Amino acid sequence: MLLPVPDVDALKRQVLDPTGKPWGKGTESHLSIELLFYRDDLLGQWFEKKATSGGGEIIEFTGDKVTFAKNFVPTLDAASFEVFRPMFEFIKSKCQAGTA
Repeated sequence: MLLPVPDVDALKRQVLDPTGKPWGKGTESHLSIELLFYRDDLLGQWFEKKATSGGGEIIEFTGDKVTFAKNFVPTLDAASFEVFRPMFEFIKSKCQAGTA
């Protein structure tokens, strides 16, 4: 299952090609789960811009995953987790289909 791509242009470019399809596997696509909570004001604290070949750049999570999960994630409001709703609705539909 793939993570949903946030509606942030810089993140879309590092995950999706110009037609909106995923770049591919492995090193061609860059989306860690922490990037689902990315905001520009978190650059330097949890995220950094990294130069790539061809003059591009990607945004990477550079913080400690455990600290991020324990200290930052609990401060987020419920709306921050809406990006996960389609994924969980899909899982829920598969679980319900199996019980019918």
